[in-house]
Amino acid sequence: MKKLLRTCVIVAASLGLVITGAPGAAAASTSFDVTRLSATNIVVKDGNCQRTTVTMAHTKRGIGSWDVDTDIRRAGSWKASAYFYSNGNTRTNRVMICPSLDGLGRYRMGPSDIYASARNWRDRDVVRTDKTSGSFYVRAHAKGAVSSSRNGQRVTLNISAQRYSLNHGRYRNYSPQATVQVRTNSGWRTVSTVNLASGRTNVVLNQRNARTYRVVVPATNTTTGFTRTVTR
Repeated sequence: MKKLLRTCVIVAASLGLVITGAPGAAAASTSFDVTRLSATNIVVKDGNCQRTTVTMAHTKRGIGSWDVDTDIRRAGSWKASAYFYSNGNTRTNRVMICPSLDGLGRYRMGPSDIYASARNWRDRDVVRTDKTSGSFYVRAHAKGAVSSSRNGQRVTLNISAQRYSLNHGRYRNYSPQATVQVRTNSGWRTVSTVNLASGRTNVVLNQRNARTYRVVVPATNTTTGFTRTVTR
């Protein structure tokens, strides 16, 4: 209901139906702008709902009390709102997301509905929608392991991966693409790129001396990444 009333006020203001301040008051004497929206990413390790901290930065001039209502959407569908106001949450708001209902992936923040009262009664209130946007990610947790064995100059790396499944309520085999690298004097050098099948794969390398290897699985929009290191 609050959001519906806010929308009506903004529409009325855009049509010139909201009369604020004295006739001829300069619009430039008041302003309120959202300058940045950010939030912490969420990592899903169980089926529980989680909260993320949404931060809103803003600039204002000639404003007394104010409040801001920021939409949070995924794939264009509204999921939650973050509320900020002059007498309370001026910069941060804790917002609850339920991944089992709301889904995994990129969440977009914005636009934001603003209602800001002028400090001087002769000036105009600010009633508008700010299009500043930001985003955060809700990702399923992925974990992996790498073990190794040697037979002469032949080194075998055994790689496995799992990620939390919201559908099954537990960790399941995960088959991403992985990069295998070896440590050199100048840094890490890629020696192989492999695709896991049913959450597993083996990589065979020819190396006479003991070396340190690492397996890198990058994050995606819906799943976290991980890095595992082994020396053989």
